[in-house]
Order: sequence, then C-alpha cells, then structure tokens
Amino acid sequence: MSNLAHENAFNQQFASLQAQAKNVGIVLVILSLLSIFAMLHHPSVSAVDIQEQIAELQHEASVNEFVHGVLIAITLLISVCLTVYAKLRSTYRPLIMVGMMSFWLGSLAMLVAALMSGFVVPDLGQMYSGKSSSELDVFKGLWGMSWQINQAFAEFGTVSWCAAMFFWAFDMLKQSARIKVFGAISLVTSVVIAGSLAMGLVNLNVAGMTAILVAVCVWQIGIAAILITKCY
Repeated sequence: MSNLAHENAFNQQFASLQAQAKNVGIVLVILSLLSIFAMLHHPSVSAVDIQEQIAELQHEASVNEFVHGVLIAITLLISVCLTVYAKLRSTYRPLIMVGMMSFWLGSLAMLVAALMSGFVVPDLGQMYSGKSSSELDVFKGLWGMSWQINQAFAEFGTVSWCAAMFFWAFDMLKQSARIKVFGAISLVTSVVIAGSLAMGLVNLNVAGMTAILVAVCVWQIGIAAILITKCY
C-alpha cells in the first residue's frame, strides 16, 4: 500500500511539473534574454593609471553592483528552470542527474566570480581611494588576486556548464529526430567552448564571457523550446 501511495505521489508531482512546463519554458526564454542584456551593460575599467582605475571603479560601482546582482539572481533562477527540465526527463537517468549537478556547480562557481568582480573589487577601490603609493601597491596586489579568483571560478563555471550541455546532449541523442539534431548541436557547442577555453583561444574578460554567455543562452532557449512544446 505504501508503494502505491508513493507511486501516486510521484505521478501527481510529475503531472504538476508537466502542467508547469510551458510556463517554465517561457520564463527560461525571458531570463536568458535578460542575462544577455545585463551582460551587455557590464562595466569595464579602461584606464591605465592606478588612480584613474580607482576613480573608474568608484564611478561605476553602483552599476557594477546592480549588473552583477541581477546576473546572480538570473543565474539561480535559470538553474531552477533547468532543474524542472531535468525532473521531467527523470533524474533517475544518470546523464540527466550528472548534467543537472554540473549546471548547478557551474552556476555556484559563477556566483563567486560575480561577487568578486561586482562587489569585492569596487569595495577595494573605495577603500584605497586617495591612499599613498605604497598602499596603492597593496591595492594592485589585492586586485590582481581578486582577478585570479574571478578567473578561476569563471573557468570552472564555464566548463561545468559545458559538461551539463555535454551530458544532456547524449540523452537527447536517444530521443526524436528533431531533439537529436539539437543534441548534436549541443554536443558540438559544449566541446568547442570547453576546447577553446582549454587552448587559450577564448579569454574570460568581459567580451569573452559575453560571447560564451550568448552561446549558453541560445542553448537554454533550445531547452525552453522543448519545455514549451512538451517534447521531453
């Protein structure tokens, strides 16, 4: 009897997810487009002189914090939407479970990178504004360390997102012809992004990260289309 109750509860939960699939897909499209829009407004420091760099950081601090705050929120929400897709495909499937975990790991790594770039560095600029040359040398070291942390987590996040695309692509290759095509494109895209990063062909500066984000968002919109059309 308990097994029957468990099965009924599972079926009810699955039916509820199916009913929400279209709305989740629409939300995923909106979030993906918003993340691209936010990234296109990502500020960057162009000055060479250290004092001018600090002045730029101070001037752009509020925009920097807003953009990264929005990106953090969107990244978490996108991860939730993709979790719905994973549950509809069944997290009992190894490829789906590993892919879902990979995407979440990537998202959490990206959150750390965003916190460093959007909040820690601007705060450092505020702290060291108007300081002596010897103190500015300390700032340079701290900024450099923050950049290395940002890059390490951004690279890990990118590779983890590619791993999610890679694993889910193999699951898609077992589905209908249309989904197989999308799976093949996903597979190639994940390998190209990860390979380009490994070979140093792509830099995770603002321009490089924007290009990668656009590619990932196009893939997310593809997942959204599957949810909307209920082809899972």
